[in-house]
Amino acid sequence: MFSEKDFERLWFLYKTEGEPKGVSINSFCISNNIPYTAFYDWFKKTQKKVVPVEVEGIPEELIQAGNEEQQDVAKDKPKRTSSHKETSW
Repeated sequence: MFSEKDFERLWFLYKTEGEPKGVSINSFCISNNIPYTAFYDWFKKTQKKVVPVEVEGIPEELIQAGNEEQQDVAKDKPKRTSSHKETSW
């Protein structure tokens, strides 16, 4: 019996190694000694959880909000004081 992690690893390996080379998922499963039907059953149950995401940059609103927060923190930050008392001898 194969675990959830086995199928997750297989899917990751397929997406990074098999798919770019044009290998079918069926062939990839066979070459990794996993029955395609078992993989397919797992994939059907979890495919709604797997969503491709592409991040290209930070939205302008977040950049502006981040700058405002940094300015607010700088205003609220107490000035640094020395932990050593100066003494005159």
